[in-house]
Amino acid sequence: MPEVELRLSDGQMYGHKGKIDAISGTTDTETGAITLRAVFPNPERMLRNGSTATLIFPYVKKDVFVIPQEATFEIQDKVYVYKVNKEGKAESAQVTVFPQNNGTEYVVESGLQQGETIVAEGAGLIQENTQVTAASPEKE
Repeated sequence: MPEVELRLSDGQMYGHKGKIDAISGTTDTETGAITLRAVFPNPERMLRNGSTATLIFPYVKKDVFVIPQEATFEIQDKVYVYKVNKEGKAESAQVTVFPQNNGTEYVVESGLQQGETIVAEGAGLIQENTQVTAASPEKE
């Protein structure tokens, strides 16, 4: 089993990774929930019996793109980006994103191809056919 992470009830990530210790053999037929036990080191005594948190499982997807959420906009529950065409103008394109996200990025499963340029920020501030200029990525 892979290591798992823990998001505490206040939204912060717990500082130690844990591992799955036991998984129940039954599934709640109404909710689809399963019961499992994860074990985490607790040197700071931060975790207490009865507390709630969210278990984060690692997930690997191949042949996808990760883009900032600020590069997207939504229309009727569909997610779009602006691709930059050969004339340097923005063209909207629908993308399919993985339903789970980290709050800042989307995993794009379809709608983008290798080598295409998108408007990475401020998608909500421009319109179709807006002339855009590419900026070099900032070095950290």
